[in-house]
Amino acid sequence: MTKRQSNKLNMYNAVIAFLKGNNEVYASLAVMQTQVTEFESKVQKIINTESIRESIKAGKTMDKLKEEKELEDILNKVMAALNVYAQLAGNNEIKEETDYSLSDLRKMRDNELLEKGYAIYNKAAGLKTELAAYAVGEDEIESIKTNADEFAEAMGLTGAAGAESKEKTTELKTLFDNADDLLYSKIDKLIEIFKSSNKTFYDGYFNARQIIDR
Repeated sequence: MTKRQSNKLNMYNAVIAFLKGNNEVYASLAVMQTQVTEFESKVQKIINTESIRESIKAGKTMDKLKEEKELEDILNKVMAALNVYAQLAGNNEIKEETDYSLSDLRKMRDNELLEKGYAIYNKAAGLKTELAAYAVGEDEIESIKTNADEFAEAMGLTGAAGAESKEKTTELKTLFDNADDLLYSKIDKLIEIFKSSNKTFYDGYFNARQIIDR
């Protein structure tokens, strides 16, 4: 939800609270009752849609971050062992390829980290016997690929979540448009009926209708 939408939602809620608190003023005006009820329903849909949108976004992001951390952690251990092995064996290619700290891994973009994961897995898979001397077992080497696969899947899910969240964002805009139409084109005009007969109610309504920038 944008800041503008959030400010408008606060105004919607203020209007609903005012109208419900003064229901006796327009209780005999059936058309007014209908429009207010419909407006309140639209506002509740806005709140529900935003809640779903935020939930989708947060849930998938958390999954991706979990898989990312697990991949970084196992890579850090195996790369450290490979780096020392390479130094002692005089293998400059592997030494250079594994000369990364955990901090370096965490700075990588998603695709870079994934590529590094698969590259290190291929390298370590060919050195299982050598790495056993550095407390790196075959199960840990295989877990690099497992974690890389899971991270790749989480990246895809995050993308899908983004699309789903975007769909909810579009739905949110439509709901705001519909709520605006009810408020500006119908309820505002019906309130004009009370301008002469109940100025206190009339002024109170338009005070609630103010959008406050927060």
